[in-house]
Amino acid sequence: MNSFWYCFVGEKNDYYTLFMVLLFFEFGIKAFLALARFLT
Repeated sequence: MNSFWYCFVGEKNDYYTLFMVLLFFEFGIKAFLALARFLT
C-alpha cells in the first residue's frame, strides 16, 4: 500500500497531491464532526 501511494505521489504533481490530501482531510474532519453531532 505504501509503495502504491509512493508511486502515485511520484507520478502526480506535488501541489496537486497536496491539494487532494488537504481536500480529503477537510472532508474527513467535516464528516467526523457531522457524525459525532448526529450520534450525541
